[in-house]
Amino acid sequence: MGNIIKPKHKGQVLAEIEEAGIYGFDCPACGHTHYFNCLAENEKIGFKTWQFNGDLMLPTISPSLLYTSNEIGRCHSFVENGVMKFCGDSSKLGGQHIKLSPFDYSCSEEYWDK
Repeated sequence: MGNIIKPKHKGQVLAEIEEAGIYGFDCPACGHTHYFNCLAENEKIGFKTWQFNGDLMLPTISPSLLYTSNEIGRCHSFVENGVMKFCGDSSKLGGQHIKLSPFDYSCSEEYWDK
């Protein structure tokens, strides 16, 4: 994956991966960063593609995002206008709607002076 691009707006909730068509956000349920792909070309190397409205502050992403692991369990949600709408089958926060927080850039490997 490429470098994380410095945010364009203060309080931006999505991080953008340089020239990759991949974005990420901090999940309030599991505490991990969830990434999603928006470039059809990336499907050739095995990445599913999501639709994204292009708004880094109030993103809408479809279809739903599903992440599973032994560590976090099941994290299943829709993102609409910057709000995560957790599906009932999520291990945490099932059925709840939570506004996305600004992305924590200090935790990224590519960190810059503020």
